Amino acid sequence: RRMQVPPLTEVLNLHDFWRAARQKLGKNTFDYYITGAEDEITLDDNSAAWLRYRLRPRVLVDVSKIRTRTSLLGIPLPSPVIISPTALLSRAWPDGEVAMCNAAAASQTIFSVSGVSSFKLKEVMTKKDANQHVFFQLYMVPDRNEVKGLVEKAEALGCKAIVVTVDMPIMSKRETDMRNAVSRAETSSSSGGVGVGRANPNKKVFRGLTDSTSFLHAPNFDWSGLAWLQSITNLPVVAKGIQCGADAVLAAKSGAKALWVSNHGGRQLDGTRATVDILREVMRDLRKAKLDKRVEVIVDGGIRRGSDVLKAIALGATAVGVGRPLIFALGAYGQEGVERALSILNEELVICMKLMGCTDVSKLHTDMIMTRPSDEFVSVRALDAKL
Repeated sequence: RRMQVPPLTEVLNLHDFWRAARQKLGKNTFDYYITGAEDEITLDDNSAAWLRYRLRPRVLVDVSKIRTRTSLLGIPLPSPVIISPTALLSRAWPDGEVAMCNAAAASQTIFSVSGVSSFKLKEVMTKKDANQHVFFQLYMVPDRNEVKGLVEKAEALGCKAIVVTVDMPIMSKRETDMRNAVSRAETSSSSGGVGVGRANPNKKVFRGLTDSTSFLHAPNFDWSGLAWLQSITNLPVVAKGIQCGADAVLAAKSGAKALWVSNHGGRQLDGTRATVDILREVMRDLRKAKLDKRVEVIVDGGIRRGSDVLKAIALGATAVGVGRPLIFALGAYGQEGVERALSILNEELVICMKLMGCTDVSKLHTDMIMTRPSDEFVSVRALDAKL
């Protein structure tokens, strides 16, 4: 039985939205959003890893004025927080992506609409605020002509960037979803341009949504494909799913204008590192290759506090993406909940900056962040080489 949620005025942090959504949403829906792949090691570590990085504040600094404004791909933003692409939002709230996009507009931030949206891309774009900036997240389906058509549609409708997912050559094993065996009928109206409605709307499947979106993968998508994608559009291409420094360098050399450090929220390869650990390696290798000024870097995964945002920017990110907490805010309270969640995160960022003695996000730097060297993963090959 679904329970009533607390008044929005009693929601104090992003964790409260998780608790409210658990009361409001049905079990299958909540499970679909909250869970990850296999043993969920990466899912859990994404959040825990931010706690391994500690802050090094300065005191007796005039912090009466704080500036959180920044920009991403030339788009001005009031803060570094943007909305990550997340699938099938109408499962959380009837207006789904439309409500999320409107909340982004009210918060003056970027909304990335998923390639597995509950609404057609045209519906989202025609209902959005005229000044709202939208990115389109693209899955590289095997048919290049279909991909070209999707990109052209996104460009014609006014999207500002193509966010191509690069970490899904195959769907992972998402066991909670498989057990719940979500009906394909629940994805039959989804389309962000990709057309999940191809699935048989009457068939129940053991693998749930894992099966019903199985055609969204192109196992032959490689670096030449990323370069091809950039060649067919005037929009900047963002490579989403970067998980090591070497691939960050290759993506930059292949024409990507921004790199999105992400492990798919722990929903793809289980056992990969937390994104904050990956971010450090990515920034190190980009600097070594003298590419850190050529591309911008976004990071998502486990960001739950304003202090997490500060850590990400200090470690080199241009912006941070937030996904699950905003889904739960949407599911519990609709558009108003998303606006409140973004407001909370930005308020916490300002508080953290004041306590850190930093007056401008552009002045955040790695000297402000501390961690234990033993917490950093090192390749077995590198360790063996020292023996």
